[in-house]
Amino acid sequence: MAAPMSQRVSSQGCSSEIHRGRSTFAQAGTVNAHRSYIVDRHRNTQCSAKIQRKEVALYDYWDRIVPYEQAWSLQHRLLEEVQAGMHGVGAVILLQHSPVYTLGAGSTIDHLRFDPSNPPHPLFRTERGGEVTYHGPGQLVMYPILDLKQLTQDLHWYLRSLEEVAIRALEAVSGIEGKREPGRTGVWVDGRKLAAIGVRARRWVTCHGLALNVAPDLGPFSSIVPCGIAGREVGSVWEASREAEDDRQDSSIQAQQAQLLREYAVALLEAAEDVFVMRLVPGEEPLKALTAPVWLEECRMGKC
Repeated sequence: MAAPMSQRVSSQGCSSEIHRGRSTFAQAGTVNAHRSYIVDRHRNTQCSAKIQRKEVALYDYWDRIVPYEQAWSLQHRLLEEVQAGMHGVGAVILLQHSPVYTLGAGSTIDHLRFDPSNPPHPLFRTERGGEVTYHGPGQLVMYPILDLKQLTQDLHWYLRSLEEVAIRALEAVSGIEGKREPGRTGVWVDGRKLAAIGVRARRWVTCHGLALNVAPDLGPFSSIVPCGIAGREVGSVWEASREAEDDRQDSSIQAQQAQLLREYAVALLEAAEDVFVMRLVPGEEPLKALTAPVWLEECRMGKC
């Protein structure tokens, strides 16, 4: 179960003084020895009267593996509701996906290293920008459905803001310096891409968003040219922070990866609050009864 909202985001919309510096794992390799970012962070409870944070609904499924069809349908529902003025500034979804490959609206299939009619995992062509990518367990995906007319009506600003969310989370939890690369979108660490970004905006309301590789299986990326960038590797927080050791038991590694995912879920939400100057409040639970529409089925294997 997800942690209570009070543990994830500030209930008062206050600015945060986040503990900077890498969370540490003791040599014993037990999750209990982990100096938790969640426990160790220091919050400033004094809110500045000058900061006005707008409420944004949070659909927090970071600890769930959600099929792509379901999340995509939810995005479209929320996008229509935001356009209709039902959610104010917007909404944010945070989750993990079951294994899936997605193509952007203009993606070429030349970056697929498999037959698109017989993919190793489900394949969808979406309306987002960018080339092919992979989503799977261990990767946190954030879908902000935001009305940029109420924030900053500039897609370049929005892309840089999503990068900033990932950069702040990397620094806050692991002390890792994420970097931008000129002419490219995303966040890189030691030459490897850890965060991929692909978005779409309709009447200035955004959908799709940010995917951060916390501790996923990177194997499926070898079946594509990730983001269409040949000769560049994809990495993960788990690898970059060198917290995986060969002599640890599988159960210990899994526990530590689960803890790392939880901490990055918190850090991404807090960074999003600060970057977009918003206050996340719990949304309803729409996934329970949500079904994929017929049009989405037509997008399987890039047919839409």
